[in-house]
Amino acid sequence: MSPLRVVLTLHLLLVAGLFAWSLSVRHELPAQLPVHFASDGTPNGWAETSALTWMAMPLACLGVFLLIGWGGARMIRSGRRHPRWLNLPRKQVLLSLPPERQEPVWRILEAIPAILTLPVQGLLAYGQVTIQRAAVTGGRGLAVPPVCAFLAVEGALLVACLVAYFRALRRAQQGAQASSP
Repeated sequence: MSPLRVVLTLHLLLVAGLFAWSLSVRHELPAQLPVHFASDGTPNGWAETSALTWMAMPLACLGVFLLIGWGGARMIRSGRRHPRWLNLPRKQVLLSLPPERQEPVWRILEAIPAILTLPVQGLLAYGQVTIQRAAVTGGRGLAVPPVCAFLAVEGALLVACLVAYFRALRRAQQGAQASSP
């Protein structure tokens, strides 16, 4: 299974799970939902509970998946056909390789946008859960430390994706040199 399919499956499970959970707890919500939180998680902005206000996070999660995760993979595939439109580090090295050596590198590149949107999806799901908890229990909601943790995960994933790309490119380059006469 390709890295892209694995990551897109994770996205779809997260989005579907968030929608299912949000719909299952909708009946518990009070008339007002917290929509803004201070840095310590204390609610300081409220909105009337409606289907749109409650489903905003799951819809945003779906939008992120479609625009960045799936759309980013489509953009990389388009860049494969028209490489002059794609900006990549060491692009000329990649394009100088035989097509069969390029393939593993392209598969990693296609998965990168979807991989980088996973923490965003997690942050939106976390936001939805904390909004529900704050609305129902009157407790704290979205606080800064967990948001910083999601950003740290995002940064670590970005570094890991870049390392994976450069390693795949180096392996492809070494394989091409070994197979050339």
